[in-house]
Amino acid sequence: MSSKPCWFVGAAYGGTNDQFSRFLDEGIWENNNQDKYLDLVKSIQPGDRIAIKSTYTRKHDLPFDSRGQTVSVMAIKAIGEVTENQGDGGRISVNWTKVDPPREWYFFTYQKTIWRVVPGDWATDALIDFTFNNKQQDLDRFRNAPFWKERFGDTPTGKHRFQWTQFYEAIATKLLAYKDDRSSLVAAIHDIATRVNGLSILQDQFADNTAGPFRDICPFTTIGLFNRGITDVNRKSIAKELANFLGVEEAVPEFRGQYI
Repeated sequence: MSSKPCWFVGAAYGGTNDQFSRFLDEGIWENNNQDKYLDLVKSIQPGDRIAIKSTYTRKHDLPFDSRGQTVSVMAIKAIGEVTENQGDGGRISVNWTKVDPPREWYFFTYQKTIWRVVPGDWATDALIDFTFNNKQQDLDRFRNAPFWKERFGDTPTGKHRFQWTQFYEAIATKLLAYKDDRSSLVAAIHDIATRVNGLSILQDQFADNTAGPFRDICPFTTIGLFNRGITDVNRKSIAKELANFLGVEEAVPEFRGQYI
């Protein structure tokens, strides 16, 4: 296998404005970010292999038993070879071949716009072979790899220790809605703090050296509210209140002293 990197790229600007057909028709791929991924795009060389991907999650209609867990999926929609790089971090020319129907790859995926995949590891080699050499994915190997074994592997269901994984994924998905405007999320957290023990320390230090209730929070940091060294009773209460606010339907797990 060649040692050159392969590239997996998205084709939807902002996640919704699909450029797939245009890219294939014009024989190009374009980076729509003015201040992101520029160096990565500039490093792409003529002759490099490239694929258009689409990433999402699924619980049902899978070629293996997911046990009700959410599985990451990456559809390969087109493959090609880079023929020219403009050198501006924006546009490259590609000789595309459409993959119809798209082929679905599981577990080892990447959501960002551009993914540089370097051969030499069993997982990257498998992905490259699947994408460019039409090989089948060894799902049993991926299911039983350390990162996925507890949820999808051959371990008996009763021995699955990390029952909270599905809940964390559901919380994280809902928190994405607050990445651009956290005001209602902050207000909800302060409201929860008035009813639940364990959320008494919600103070912040501001630029003018004053202190007071925090005014902003990274959405994913919110998970830390119930994922720290507090009692399991308080942790579960906070998680339940947050899940109710976010509209998460997954059951709150039994933590039993386990947290990430």
